[in-house]
Parts: sequence; C-alpha cells; structure tokens
Amino acid sequence: MSRVLSFVTILIFVLFLFFLVFFWLLPHLRTPPSVPNQEPKKEVALLTINSPEDNQVTDIASVKIAGKTNPQALIVIYSQDNEGVLEASQDGSFSINFPLSERLNEITIINQTKDGEEKSVTRDIYYSREEL
Repeated sequence: MSRVLSFVTILIFVLFLFFLVFFWLLPHLRTPPSVPNQEPKKEVALLTINSPEDNQVTDIASVKIAGKTNPQALIVIYSQDNEGVLEASQDGSFSINFPLSERLNEITIINQTKDGEEKSVTRDIYYSREEL
C-alpha cells in the first residue's frame, strides 16, 4: 500500500508541476513577441547640378553636365533630340558631355536611387553656330 501511495503522490506532484509550467507559459504561447513595425528607410534622392548653368547660351555643340548625387545612382539625361544614361561614382559625382541641337535645348537630368526614389532638374541651354 505504501508503494501505491508513494507512486500516486509522485504522480500528483509531477502533474502539478506540468500544469504549473503550462499555465505559466500559456500567455507567452498565445501572443507573438511584439516587433516594432519599422519599414526600411528609403534613400532620399539628392541631385545638385554644378554645370551647366540654367539659360546658358553657347556656340559649342556640346555641354558638360556635371554634378553630385547619391553614390552609384542611375542618372538619366535627355533633351528633345538626345539622351544619355550613366551611373554616379562611389562618392556620387558624375560628368558627361551632352550633345546639343542648334536651338533651345531643354535638358532634364534625373537621379534615380536604388530604392526607386527620383529627383530631377531641368536646364535650358541655347546653342547657335554663330560665334557669340
């Protein structure tokens, strides 16, 4: 009889411990750990054009477009008749000789970051073959 009583006592104690641990863990099992809702930060598109200046008049058939933007950003440059694409350097600088048509050239420079953010700047350059 004492063996049976010892066994029952141990069984009740083990069941008690099991339920104690179960009910202590139950709230943790029901709700997932809270994770702050954070979206990854998007890179802000930066674009500074050092040359040419807006409303420039020239008798040279091309213009140097230079500036600074996000590192390794995609730079798209286009006018009514021409277009060009280049990648900014590691420090964000870029430069390209862009052909002009004999008239007013409305040149648009667009920076597109790897996150898809864009910024654009437009420069009006008038090209004439007549010597100025």
